[in-house]
Amino acid sequence: MTTAEESGILGRIKESELASRLILGTIGAALFILFWEFAIDPIAMSVSGNHFPTFSESVGALLQSFTHRELWNPNFMGDHLAFSLVRVMMGFGIAAFIAVPLALLMGWVKPFEHLLFPMNEIARPIPPLAWIPVAVILLSGEMKVVFICFLGAYFPILISTLQGVKSIDPLLFDAARTLGASRRHIFFKVVVPATSAHMMTGLKVGLGVAWMTIVAAEMIGATNGVGWYIYFSAVQQGIYVQALGGMILIGLVGYVIFLLMEVAEKRFLKWMGMR
Repeated sequence: MTTAEESGILGRIKESELASRLILGTIGAALFILFWEFAIDPIAMSVSGNHFPTFSESVGALLQSFTHRELWNPNFMGDHLAFSLVRVMMGFGIAAFIAVPLALLMGWVKPFEHLLFPMNEIARPIPPLAWIPVAVILLSGEMKVVFICFLGAYFPILISTLQGVKSIDPLLFDAARTLGASRRHIFFKVVVPATSAHMMTGLKVGLGVAWMTIVAAEMIGATNGVGWYIYFSAVQQGIYVQALGGMILIGLVGYVIFLLMEVAEKRFLKWMGMR
């Protein structure tokens, strides 16, 4: 390979992580779109005899949903998206408010961990969607959806934060005690900052899982939202191109959420003095 070639695209990929993400990410997305546009429908026709909407058809249906409403669809897609985001953020916010301090206390106070850890470990393997009967029985309206989103976010936040406390080097505690720090000061000046990276990882994963659960959650307790739109258009109306358009929106918004959380993570860790 020549020096000129090394200084071109390949050179940029090697020198810059941002350039690598943009260039290789664009190539990967383009390959996936081309495969969807030209290959999936022929495969579907040969296997099942059904037409599979192409990428361009699905994107067209998605764009149209922002400006056009069917008789069965009470809202524009922008309204559906707003409803879904509010529900997810409510569930995620409640999960973070409970899981972060709970995990810090469980990691810091051993009897507290011994009391709560078995119950959390028994509940953790149960998928959020398996809790739908509980949500239906105990809750009503919007809170059923919020509860499922809460469960999706709660356990990743709890486990990651707890693991962060357990991974702190004991020498840090010894050094703090040697300097005369009280137990309270050790908690706030050592435990919380040292756990911040794990905490942010849990928050990032938890928010992503909460967003993933929105489709199933809105099936049980909503009459709007992107999840409801996907379910109703596919199962009730049989309009799969609109359902796929909604799925594209779910994916795009999820990716934007991931990028925003990465920015928030870097700023938070810098503020905590960990970077």
